Amino acid sequence: MKYELWGVAGIIFCIIVTVIEYIIHFRLAQRHENEKNTTEYLEKQLTVLIESTIYAPTDNALDQQICTLAEKIGGCAESYELALECFKRAKENHKDDDIEQIDRIIALVDEKVKPVEIYAEMLANGDVYHKGYACRRLADMGAVQYKETFVKLTEAADRDLSYNAAMALCTLGDAQSVCNYIKQIQGDKTYSARMINEFYDEFKGDRAELSKLLLSDCNHYMKCTVIKAMAPFKLKEFKQMYQLGFTENDKQLQIACIKALAPFGDPEDEQTFCIAAQNNDWVIRSAALQGLAHINSPSALRVVKSGLYDKEWWVRQTAAKALVSMNVSPKDIEEILSGYDRFAADALKSVLYKEIEL
Repeated sequence: MKYELWGVAGIIFCIIVTVIEYIIHFRLAQRHENEKNTTEYLEKQLTVLIESTIYAPTDNALDQQICTLAEKIGGCAESYELALECFKRAKENHKDDDIEQIDRIIALVDEKVKPVEIYAEMLANGDVYHKGYACRRLADMGAVQYKETFVKLTEAADRDLSYNAAMALCTLGDAQSVCNYIKQIQGDKTYSARMINEFYDEFKGDRAELSKLLLSDCNHYMKCTVIKAMAPFKLKEFKQMYQLGFTENDKQLQIACIKALAPFGDPEDEQTFCIAAQNNDWVIRSAALQGLAHINSPSALRVVKSGLYDKEWWVRQTAAKALVSMNVSPKDIEEILSGYDRFAADALKSVLYKEIEL
């Protein structure tokens, strides 16, 4: 009898827990639906107000509409972001003649709303996620007065917050502070090298200055990562360093330097690329073919064609892409497509379908 009572009690307990979970989920869903309806209603109001403001007949009417818009936004970051989305759609839906008027309205609304103050409040009192977002938005607005705050936040224990603070410093073009942050994390292998690429893409200052600081202060792994991140920007002052680096007996440095040399496509590096195309590392071979594609000489073409028969799939794909971008004759293409090596033919077909939509 005792066990039956425990069993009944257990069933009742499970039912109670299930009911409680149902109530919690129902309330959460209801809350989400209410928030969604509120946002949609506000969005409709802002859209109507923006349309009315664009076509305001007089300056007094324009001022009144601007004040109404500012009141509707208030000091709420979410409302301001929603208003920006509405302005963006208005630009897409209006003629070019109205774009200048819309930009003027945005500037007037900003004067009333003071978005820098909104995000400064978020930066001061928000949680770590809102602080990180505030860093990015303030940097986008060029609020250099908060640079020292961003620098302090790069040392925060929360990774997302420190990362966003560093990205904000990239937007402001502060090379020394970005360099300090990268040096701070360079020993942490849990960070992705992709982050360095993001820093270089976002950096609004002198990338050459940032590169010099990083290459002089960082460890070997980070230097190789930085060189690869520099590659798309073709910084000429480092070209000789890339050429010398490829001759070093260091595989990671060789890979980084050949990747950095490839975008230049300089004829003086053709011999280097031809040698690299025979390297035992497929990453180096692939990068060399990319460099030869820019040179586009008869000897470069021969090496690229030979890359179609490489044992590595990625190298064959790179060779096919390079070949299509070079001055290759239809006869050469037909010869490869009908040749004995179906892997070379498949690589070329794949690229041709994508590039010229056969």
